[in-house]
Amino acid sequence: MDTILDIWLSASLIAHKFIVSPPAQGRGIGKQLINYAKNLRNKLELEVYCQNKNAIGFYLSCGFVKKGEAIDKNTNNPALFMEYIHT
Repeated sequence: MDTILDIWLSASLIAHKFIVSPPAQGRGIGKQLINYAKNLRNKLELEVYCQNKNAIGFYLSCGFVKKGEAIDKNTNNPALFMEYIHT
C-alpha cells in the first residue's frame, strides 16, 4: 500500500509532520485534513522549512499566519513557525 499521508499530532494539535504524497497532492486531501483539525481545535501551530515555498503557500491559503523563524535544531535548516487561530 502506498503512503499518501503521513501526519502525527499531539493532543494540542501541533503538527509535527504533515505530508501528502506528491502523486496525491492537488486533490484537496491536505485542505480537508487541515479543516478537520480546525474543527477539533481553535488553535493550530506548525513549523515548516523556509525553503518549502509550496507548503508555506498552502498553509497561508488555509488561514495560517507567520509567527517567527528559527533554525531547526535537528537539521540546521531555517524554519518558519506558523499559527492558525479561529476567530
